[in-house]
Amino acid sequence: MDNIYHIDDEDFGDLILQIENSFGIEFDYEEITNNMTIEKFSELVISKMSMENGQECSTQIVFYRIRKALTEKLGVEKSIINTKTELNSVFAKKNRINNWKNTFGKFNYNGIKLQPSSIPYGISILTTKVSFFFFFGSYRIYAIPIFILSIITAKILVKYGKKIPAKNIGDLAKVIVKSNYKSVRTEKGTINISEIKKLIFIQLTDWLEPKEVKNMNMNMQTKINYID
Repeated sequence: MDNIYHIDDEDFGDLILQIENSFGIEFDYEEITNNMTIEKFSELVISKMSMENGQECSTQIVFYRIRKALTEKLGVEKSIINTKTELNSVFAKKNRINNWKNTFGKFNYNGIKLQPSSIPYGISILTTKVSFFFFFGSYRIYAIPIFILSIITAKILVKYGKKIPAKNIGDLAKVIVKSNYKSVRTEKGTINISEIKKLIFIQLTDWLEPKEVKNMNMNMQTKINYID
């Protein structure tokens, strides 16, 4: 019996864009077929990069860059920094926004900005939806001010968000590599094929529950179904 990974076609489209941005490639529509295996999809990505195989570990490269930034910008002792170092312990809430910006401001990577807290941000999004309900209902007079307030609130929450995008330094390195694979490589013109296959699997299953991912057992022959 075939292992099949079901995903909504719109979600799959978003994942395709993320993969294109991370690996610096562009797919043709007809190249991606329904029920293509994760292995075949990974090979398609690799073929489009047209680079030689190298042994350089991208996650390790990024870890060293993060460690260097922490020692130079925040004065953190190099000897105490490792992949398990909790980011909350390095970036206290009090000065988190400034310290984060000073440390990573010159990192031209996607996915490393501080994020708004989920509950107030969710309330802001809900308020926006309520304003639309009012607009098309009997309370149009309240819709515009509520909508403006929700947009302003959302922008403030994003600007002053303090939620760190990863638990520890190792996880932050993985987040950066996942979204910026091509730009983090120091051996220009090379890729790490086994690393890319693992990253593709992670990106395709990132939205699943950990238990579901574990049950898939990193099976690259799993078929991607984005239609049914």
